[in-house]
Amino acid sequence: AAPDANTATKPSDTRPGDSDAQQLYDTLMEKHNSSDQITNVQKYVDDVKKTGDKTVVLIDTDKLTVTVTGVGIDFENSNGYLVEVVNKTDKNIFVQTSDTTVGKDELNLFVNAAPNATTKGFAFLDPGVKLDPSASVRGTILALYGTDYSMDSFNVLI
Repeated sequence: AAPDANTATKPSDTRPGDSDAQQLYDTLMEKHNSSDQITNVQKYVDDVKKTGDKTVVLIDTDKLTVTVTGVGIDFENSNGYLVEVVNKTDKNIFVQTSDTTVGKDELNLFVNAAPNATTKGFAFLDPGVKLDPSASVRGTILALYGTDYSMDSFNVLI
């Protein structure tokens, strides 16, 4: 899908890397970057059943591209969006939603995006919460970069 007018090509906010951000990055790497954890997460995402079509490029910068590739449901009956994150850097990038809601329901996304690769993820609602594929969802996606521990915030519209 080509970027459109709603694609975030620049962050709405950038926080320079500091020792706190480096500590957070190191903690996330420890927790999420073991081969077992990566395998388990990808198995979970691969098992999400696609229930609808939706393609939206949310973010497209020189460091990463985040694209919604469909609507799906996981084994816990959680509806959400299938997502692909292209990491264009040579260090991991952690991507997560912040203050992203469908009505009053929180949309949760966390992706450990491998360097110079495409990593799949699933942005999900609580089990049983309905998701209208045509609904517009506004929110924020945060990206924490391993290259310099900076963090970008992007305003997105799904």
